[in-house]
Amino acid sequence: MTKYFLPIAFLVSVIGMTSCKDSNPKPAEIVEAIHTDDLPEEEVQKDLLHVLTDEKDLLINEGSEQVVKSLIATFNRINAFTEWAQISTMDFTTETGEGVTKLYYNKELQVEKIVVRKYEKEQQSLDVYYLNEGQVALVIKQVLDYNADIKDKAFSVEESEYTKDCNYFAEGKLVSIMSNQDCGAPFAQDYLVEVDKEIKEEVKKLIP
Repeated sequence: MTKYFLPIAFLVSVIGMTSCKDSNPKPAEIVEAIHTDDLPEEEVQKDLLHVLTDEKDLLINEGSEQVVKSLIATFNRINAFTEWAQISTMDFTTETGEGVTKLYYNKELQVEKIVVRKYEKEQQSLDVYYLNEGQVALVIKQVLDYNADIKDKAFSVEESEYTKDCNYFAEGKLVSIMSNQDCGAPFAQDYLVEVDKEIKEEVKKLIP
């Protein structure tokens, strides 16, 4: 009997200690609720601009009809394609915000589509580049300039200024720019050459 007494006594002692420990639980940690207004601006940003996939969204005038017609097939093909061999995503920062770049690779591991989003303090932008056989074919740039701070109650998408530019290329050269902010008059050739250079330099930076 004695040989069982010590183990039993030890077990009773352990149970008693456990019961005492449970009877005096630690106070629960107080978790403060986080309000959206207290979050950093980038955490409440929303994608207010969307990648345009309908050819009806392309800006066209009488002078650009032929050029656009030749690019619609490329525009539709790339937007309809879903079996990308690779989609590379890269985050980056700007002087007043941040952004993300997505590169879409075909089976030959050539980039055919580039999507660049930027979230700035006073605006957000969305640039989509379409490439055909390694050459820039079409670039659609959208910008939404906020009418007020995006976290402010006064902010309104409808009251913010929306800009859309369609840059059309033919045989590797920028031949036409259409904007929803202009009167439809063609841009000067010198300006086209300047924008052509800027776009191609940007593409070189975006593709590793």
